[in-house]
Amino acid sequence: MSSSPTPGSEPRTDSSTALIDGRPVDGRGAGLRASDADRHAVVTQLQDAVARGLLTTDEGSERMATAYQARYLGELPPLTADLPAPLAPIATAPTPAGWRALIAMVCVQLRSLIAGSVTGRPSRRRLAAVGGIVLAVVVMLVLGAWALHGLSDGPHGHPGGFGGH
Repeated sequence: MSSSPTPGSEPRTDSSTALIDGRPVDGRGAGLRASDADRHAVVTQLQDAVARGLLTTDEGSERMATAYQARYLGELPPLTADLPAPLAPIATAPTPAGWRALIAMVCVQLRSLIAGSVTGRPSRRRLAAVGGIVLAVVVMLVLGAWALHGLSDGPHGHPGGFGGH
């Protein structure tokens, strides 16, 4: 009778065989070679354990150094055998970057300011407040642009810097 697994079934393991990424690694022999990704996954788990207070920084550093020096997959599981599984990352919604996010937030804020009344129609007081804010922002932008333009010119509006003709 053969001990090889049938297609679609898990390989049989005993106490001297460990599974890493679904691949059997024999604890008696050298086993499969560890890749940089294998070592990095273990180091990431060790860093998480240090951050969570499960390991001291010294113990974490020693284990990370051992992980980076590991040649075979069988050398990696003992480094994390006494640690609980790492916490799952919290999924966050992707946020738009740059000016799009800023403009979207301004639009949402303006909508909530204007349509904040019970009737759903904007009050005159809210419209006046929003209009004043918009006017102030426009005036500040114009004055800022004017000031920047003035800085690029020389003294008294002459281009070319100081004392140029």
